[in-house]
Amino acid sequence: MSKIIPFISHKAVEANRKGISDNRQAIEVNRQGIAENREAIEVNRQAIEVNRQGIAENREAIEVNRQAIEVNRQGITENREAIEVNRQAIEVNRQGIAENREAIEVNRQAIEANGVAIAKNGEKIHELGLKFEDQQSNLKAVLEVVTHIDKRLDQLDKVTAIVANHEDRISAVEHYIKASGD
Repeated sequence: MSKIIPFISHKAVEANRKGISDNRQAIEVNRQGIAENREAIEVNRQAIEVNRQGIAENREAIEVNRQAIEVNRQGITENREAIEVNRQAIEVNRQGIAENREAIEVNRQAIEANGVAIAKNGEKIHELGLKFEDQQSNLKAVLEVVTHIDKRLDQLDKVTAIVANHEDRISAVEHYIKASGD
């Protein structure tokens, strides 16, 4: 059974060839754009990695600060306990009041020093939290760019498949015309 291929004019074939040529030029422009986008993606991936490292460092710093706060809290608790012991000693032994007052003053100064350290650590934690939020924002922006590029690559794949299909059809038509002309 033979296939009947409708007559296609030479002008139509030339028009299709020009269309294919135009599409190939557009594909080349898109490929260059893709190459540039891939370079930008790599730069963004490197920036993401730097941000991730910064986040990891910030998390480590936060953990160190948390541990320091815990040490300070324990110091405060110990100082409070020492103050209570001293108060009880004052009630029990009035003769040692002068000595106990000196111990209470030492403990008070330690509590103040711990309070200052806690305040500083709180400020550092706040600053690290702000940096973490900035880095999350940057990471979201990079993810949006990567998503856009992936969509563009999918579109290019579809165009490439369409062009390949048209080339196959033109080749079949040219073969038919050549066979008909012989």
